[in-house]
Amino acid sequence: MTLGFVSGFSNGARHTALVFLAENAHRRPETVQGWYFYNKTKYYRMILGGFRRGAHTGLQLAGWVSGWCLLDLLTESVRSYIAEKRGEERPTHTSLDRHGLGHWFDGAVAGVSTGLISAVGFRLSAPTVPRMVLLGALAGGTTGALRDLRNALLHSNDMHPF
Repeated sequence: MTLGFVSGFSNGARHTALVFLAENAHRRPETVQGWYFYNKTKYYRMILGGFRRGAHTGLQLAGWVSGWCLLDLLTESVRSYIAEKRGEERPTHTSLDRHGLGHWFDGAVAGVSTGLISAVGFRLSAPTVPRMVLLGALAGGTTGALRDLRNALLHSNDMHPF
């Protein structure tokens, strides 16, 4: 959420400054005192516009990340449920099942789903949709693979004590 707020704040402040300039271009100050109050007003509006856009962008990013995490968790739960119904046991020290599916699969499914939802929600053009889905699959699969790697490294001493 902080990253979204900072990004939105800088974007909103810059946008507000340009709007202020466009609205006041016809009445530019001519005195030193006039320039002082012109810039003071502009800076206050920039701060207010930055906070507004920052809050909006931060909440929007938090929503997308929460949705991705929920889809990732849901995929992992479904994968565990299916493995349990098949009678397969998952080792406690790893997240990979018998078929080699792990968090990388959960992340990729969550990424593809998030990419599709965002492509439909933002009404992207037809050539852009596969790119968005591929980007989601790569980003989600990478984060899941990093989780698998972390689990493997954490529990490598359990398998090979030296």
